[in-house]
Amino acid sequence: SNPNDAAVLQMTFAGQDLSLAILLVSFFRYYAFEFDYKRYVVSLNSTSARGLVEREVKAELDGWRNYSAALTIEDPFETFYDVAHVLRGGYYHRIRREFAVAYSKVADAAAGRQGVWNKGDLRSLTGE
Repeated sequence: SNPNDAAVLQMTFAGQDLSLAILLVSFFRYYAFEFDYKRYVVSLNSTSARGLVEREVKAELDGWRNYSAALTIEDPFETFYDVAHVLRGGYYHRIRREFAVAYSKVADAAAGRQGVWNKGDLRSLTGE
């Protein structure tokens, strides 16, 4: 996440515990703009020490699809299971846009701006 996000939130909400707010903003930003859905799996088993779980590895070990840009999410208890297998490919883009909107709205509120969003703005945020 951007180090300025935390600084802006801390100044805006001085004296308050922002750990949850920072986590939420960082989550939206990461999954909207940074996470490579085409290469990696959303997984609780991803750590800085172990790295991200690659789609190619899941395809080989557990038979997951590796041919689409669709979102893949590893079940935290039954790691062989893709809980997002029911989503069609187009929903991946919609989910990413929603993360971008959520991040932008929180960032705007923290900066004291009121954003007005339309679908064209949303597509430009996610690079589509």
